[in-house]
Amino acid sequence: ALNTLAKCIADGAHAARSGDGGGENGEDANTAASALQRHRTTVVDCLKDPDISIRQRALELIYHLVNQENVEALTAELLNYLVLCPRDHRGDICSRVLKVVDKFSPEDRWRVDTLITMLTIAGRECESSVQSATTIYI
Repeated sequence: ALNTLAKCIADGAHAARSGDGGGENGEDANTAASALQRHRTTVVDCLKDPDISIRQRALELIYHLVNQENVEALTAELLNYLVLCPRDHRGDICSRVLKVVDKFSPEDRWRVDTLITMLTIAGRECESSVQSATTIYI
């Protein structure tokens, strides 16, 4: 099921980037995104799967799921996963959390609190560019 959802979002993202939504105003891309949003709970639950490949696929999908309406909930899930994930994956996750926060942050206070939490959890594993960008925000 996770692979099907991944293909769905990948096809939708490709259609949106190429401007070929298949229908008027990117209907197919919107349909793919809507389908993925309906399965958001399933995707988030896959972060707890013992299989690392499933967890990695779920992370990719979560990054595509984030929007203005769900940024706080999904970022909280990413921070929870950051606590438990292998240390060698933390740098990439920190980079992506920074991008999500930068793009969708609902307010400055939430942005700062989220970035401080991220650094508290995995500051040593973050790339120096992430640490610098976070420090600038703070």
